[in-house]
Amino acid sequence: MNSKGKSIIFFSLHYPFHISDSYLDKEIDLLSECFEKVIVITNNTFSVERRPTPPNAVIYRFTPFEQKSSLVNLLALVFKPMLYREIFRLIFVYKQKISFGLLKEIFAFYSRSIITKHFLQQVILEQKIDTNNLLIYSYWMVESSFAAAILKQELPQVKVIARAHSLDVYFDRSPVKYHPFRKYIFNQLNKLYFISANARSYFASVHGVSGDKMQKTTISRIGIESAAKFIEQYPAEILRVISVGYIQKLKRIDLLVDTLALIDDIQIEWVHVGHSNHNET
Repeated sequence: MNSKGKSIIFFSLHYPFHISDSYLDKEIDLLSECFEKVIVITNNTFSVERRPTPPNAVIYRFTPFEQKSSLVNLLALVFKPMLYREIFRLIFVYKQKISFGLLKEIFAFYSRSIITKHFLQQVILEQKIDTNNLLIYSYWMVESSFAAAILKQELPQVKVIARAHSLDVYFDRSPVKYHPFRKYIFNQLNKLYFISANARSYFASVHGVSGDKMQKTTISRIGIESAAKFIEQYPAEILRVISVGYIQKLKRIDLLVDTLALIDDIQIEWVHVGHSNHNET
């Protein structure tokens, strides 16, 4: 692919810092072959360790959570139709009662997104990016995707895509049981990539996405290259199971334990690799 003149701004939570998002290493390498400029904006502003990045990648460390919310930004939302469309959806589509907590979440999310949009505009100017050849890619459907969606309304020539995982999709995985402005974000996106069929189905059902609009969605699973070629072959009389995943209730590792406990006619060796949040039981 001819990458001349093409730029991508990629929003990540941790990449290329910390050990999280390790599956992004290969994806960024592939993107670096398709784009002349790869600008990574990471929310991680605290880790020291850094993984290797492609030579045409530029890294910015930024998080809206470290910036002060502007009262002007908050007041501006009061005069925007998107607020009242969102409240309408809350009541009549999502069937939720309006509460102080929900309104606070809407205004806080909007403020963080506007802060992110302003930073995004600064990066575009600083890097002298041609917006006619710009793709903005948010790896999570969070403030960065909303910021990009708002910018796209001002600059329709910009292409915007996002991934949707789990915590950013399901309402019941939010402390307030709701994620603001998801339908607005979806309407502005050129493509939305889900990491699972279940997340895609849930999103379509909750937000009323159907028909031709489903063509904007697709399933793109995440992972790393197989290391099978490095695994030594062992005798078949021993079943060796290796599982990898964050240790939390959401991953349902208990089901794997229960399943392996049902096998009593072969020797089993099970190794699980993953870290945990010690505050979660």
